[in-house]
Amino acid sequence: MSVYLKKKGIKILALLLTFTALATTAYASENSAIELSMQENVRADKVWRIKFNKKLKRETVNNVNIKVEKMVSGKGTTIYPKVTLSDDGQTVLVNAPVEGYTPTIDYYVTVTQGVKAEDGVGLRQEVKKKYTIENQAIDESSHERLPKVGDLRLEKEPIVNGDKERFTFNLQGEGKLQYRLFLFKFGDTYREMTKGYSKEVNAGTVLEFSYNQVLSTGKYKAILYVKRANSKGKYEDSNTDFDNYKIVNFKCLDRLATENVKYINYGISLDKFVDIQFNLGGSSAPKYDNSGTWVNSSKDLVRLYSKPENFLDEDGKYMFLKLNYVEGITEDMLKDLLQNKGILSGTEKAFLEAAKKNNINPVYFAIHAIHESDYGRSVLSNGVEVSNVNGQVVEKKKVYNILGIKAEDDDPIRKASEYAYSQEWFDIDSAIIGAAEYVSQRYINKPIYGDRPEAVQNTLYKMRWNPAYPATYQYATDIRWAYIQSGYLRDFFNKHSNISLDFEVPKFN
Repeated sequence: MSVYLKKKGIKILALLLTFTALATTAYASENSAIELSMQENVRADKVWRIKFNKKLKRETVNNVNIKVEKMVSGKGTTIYPKVTLSDDGQTVLVNAPVEGYTPTIDYYVTVTQGVKAEDGVGLRQEVKKKYTIENQAIDESSHERLPKVGDLRLEKEPIVNGDKERFTFNLQGEGKLQYRLFLFKFGDTYREMTKGYSKEVNAGTVLEFSYNQVLSTGKYKAILYVKRANSKGKYEDSNTDFDNYKIVNFKCLDRLATENVKYINYGISLDKFVDIQFNLGGSSAPKYDNSGTWVNSSKDLVRLYSKPENFLDEDGKYMFLKLNYVEGITEDMLKDLLQNKGILSGTEKAFLEAAKKNNINPVYFAIHAIHESDYGRSVLSNGVEVSNVNGQVVEKKKVYNILGIKAEDDDPIRKASEYAYSQEWFDIDSAIIGAAEYVSQRYINKPIYGDRPEAVQNTLYKMRWNPAYPATYQYATDIRWAYIQSGYLRDFFNKHSNISLDFEVPKFN
């Protein structure tokens, strides 16, 4: 689309710009701001280029005159990525912020009249363009034909409060390179571990960097930048200039909680395990919930949440709790847990009896039902009238499904309710008993694949990640599912600490 200013039949060309991604051109105009066609599925680290027809005054090229607005729930928030002018003097680079743009979010770039050419000419109006970021988290940039970080690892894992850390990595490219390393603790700001860029190093060399400050409990990420030696990086964020970067996520535990823990070796390396999980595609791809929107996970986040050592503390250990029946849990305890949970309130007797009969932990079972039924408020848990099953007319009855079993994406209510009818779950108690049988026979007490004892999925971790047969028969796609569920178990058993519990933790080669 081209927009011209026409006056008395004469075409007047002022300052012209092109958003190079779509080769969309705008000229000055006397009308309201031009909004160009949007660009969708933009990679999170994409650098947005704006080409002008004249050389610009460098001092007018900044993140005030070229604004970036992040849109969340219809509300815009101005962000301030680095906005730079290329050596040609005509191309503006709107660099991605540190770690890239947020997946699935819309951003608006507005070029204001404050941008001026060297001859003083500016736009007669603002020009605005919308970008929608693709549904894929990233943990490294992908700027081609430039040096990049090949591998970035922590030397010590798990890390415990008071430990120091050492990073090992290699840099890929040609000739001499330099690196710069930053650390971010969630809830804090980035701080530099190196003192500016390093001395020159040879590309391809395995390198180590020791961080001499002790770490405190919390969640961290380190970001390693690389560039060609003795030259300015092609891109820039609020940390530094760079050619490419890579991120590693990790946790620092308060203490190791290894009481009553049994370790099982699965005969597979963590690298291979993570590769298998990350390479799942389509609806099975690992993902996480970002404010109500599902985002495909980056590979390093899959590693973070699937590596058992990251959760061997009081907060995370319950994802390794064996979910078989244990003595000492009473109806009164379950009554308190189920209170104010919609249709599940007052069903503690049914939960306890169903759990004991099917050899599953009643607390886990109740928590699972609370979560899947949206605290007892879901349509399926509160009853759906069914008069047709698999295309056959049946006697109309109300059915209940507290776990949403068989609620497949294409038609979840119909399929789950028809399944409940076939199982004769015509009241809430029969639905509870049926759900207990389902998770017992398909996860906790009977392996679906093979006959290896360790194939039984009797922990939250094994239900989510299935280390005996990775990427097959996994209960959830959410990388945080086991950790989120374990928090409810932790709260209950911290309150009732006299109950004997056993834990089983996977080991990778």
